[in-house]
Amino acid sequence: MLEKLHLSKLTLSGKSPYLFAILAVLLMAGLRFLLQPILHNAALLILPMVAVTVSAFYGGLGPGLVATLLYVTIAWIVFIQQEITLRPLQADMVAGLIVFATTGVLVSILGKLIQQGKKYSESLLTELQRRNDKLRLSELTTRALLEASAQGVVAVDSDGQIKI
Repeated sequence: MLEKLHLSKLTLSGKSPYLFAILAVLLMAGLRFLLQPILHNAALLILPMVAVTVSAFYGGLGPGLVATLLYVTIAWIVFIQQEITLRPLQADMVAGLIVFATTGVLVSILGKLIQQGKKYSESLLTELQRRNDKLRLSELTTRALLEASAQGVVAVDSDGQIKI
């Protein structure tokens, strides 16, 4: 399934994971802003966690942390500062940002671990393919030698029994 979707080959390198993280956060923040009249402060930090998770999964630790920090900043400026002017700052808003930031950091670390595991499994697969090719060549060489031999071949196992 992954091969058909080419997701296993999808890699982001250089600065593009950071740009992806920024765009993902801006998209989710815009969506959250549009839904503000409906949601008010409910689920203020749920939608951007999608952006953080996707950024961390594809980009690793750095882009995940950038996405987390960027959305905390946006949430503070756009959503929470707006609420402060209407009523005093409530502890639940600050606690929500702290939980979001902590979760964002943990998701970013998991993203890095996933990338490291992916690289390790790719190196193991490459090594397995190399050894498999070496074994296949050895088998072909042995078969060619045995088929070309004009004399019979007798083998003896470790117990001294003759094998044909």
